[in-house]
Amino acid sequence: MTGMLAHIPSVVLTSKLTTKGSESTSYSLMAGVSNLGSLLSIVLGYALAQVLHLELGKSICSIDSIGTFVVLSQIGLPAATLLFVYLVPDGNMQSKLLE
Repeated sequence: MTGMLAHIPSVVLTSKLTTKGSESTSYSLMAGVSNLGSLLSIVLGYALAQVLHLELGKSICSIDSIGTFVVLSQIGLPAATLLFVYLVPDGNMQSKLLE
């Protein structure tokens, strides 16, 4: 429930920044990107746990490299997203992307 409440400011801001009539399209795009980010975080976290040989189960619990896992998952993977900043096009909010 609180996760949905966290999205309210971004939804309101997006609805004010988009052109009239395309609010639902921009909202669905934002929701899709959010869902993709959630899915990628789960997959990358699981893959990182497998690489570091972390096993949490009912009979086996191997957390020898939990410190490395925490540092990489909380600092390394979010810092890797900075590589994608260059995919954002230059321009202001009022200019058309495709002219």
